[in-house]
Amino acid sequence: MWFSASVHTNYAPGVDERMALQAHRLEIVRQIDELDRGPGYFSSRRRHLGDQLCDVVRLLAPVRRVPAEVLVTIFRLCSDQTRPEDYPRISSLSAPVALSMVCTRWRDIALVTPEIWTKLYVSIPHPGLGTEYGMVVDRKVRGLREWLARTGRTLPLDIYVFAYDCAPSARRTEIMVSWQITEHAKLLLDYAHRWRTLVIEVPPAFLRVWGVLHNTKLTKLKHFGMVFTPNSGGFPWITSTSNPALDFLRSASLRSVT
Repeated sequence: MWFSASVHTNYAPGVDERMALQAHRLEIVRQIDELDRGPGYFSSRRRHLGDQLCDVVRLLAPVRRVPAEVLVTIFRLCSDQTRPEDYPRISSLSAPVALSMVCTRWRDIALVTPEIWTKLYVSIPHPGLGTEYGMVVDRKVRGLREWLARTGRTLPLDIYVFAYDCAPSARRTEIMVSWQITEHAKLLLDYAHRWRTLVIEVPPAFLRVWGVLHNTKLTKLKHFGMVFTPNSGGFPWITSTSNPALDFLRSASLRSVT
């Protein structure tokens, strides 16, 4: 049929084409009803008509005609999580990625809408992955780099960083986790001047990674939080006087600390 080539594209039929498709849909339904009342040996013909009907319905789907600006608004609402622990993760299940996988048109719109990428939950892989640990970290770092690149150049960023705690005696595990936190931190630090929210849930021993920020002006940082792990020692870690690694907070105009 004339419309077959457009079914698996983002083509949106015009008014005249939609009227023709509606008429064709009714004709297909009529033929299917006749076949359903006839002998069963027309089953192959019925399957063919059923496939045509599905194609027509797909082309008439209203979502094809939704303006790009409306899709952008929907994308923003889907990605606008207010609680840091609910920020999108680097996963095909997170809103920005899932939306970009629907079709070519949606992907094109998502990739030029930096607002939907400005919130991010960074999860550091657990070192218990064995021989695959290095590959997992590399994949995570590549994903983080691509995600951050989609945020544009000026928009403020809201970030939650989580890393597994390890027992004080697990020296090898500690070294591995410290290495991968450093790999992730290198990327995040390049965007430090754009941080608006930063919540970190990492073992206290690794707070030194953030110590390199002491010369960075975090003028956009408004909200800072720490979630304490079992070996953290509690709230004394929150003050910059008790932990020099947090001296970078002195340059921020914080509205809240949690």
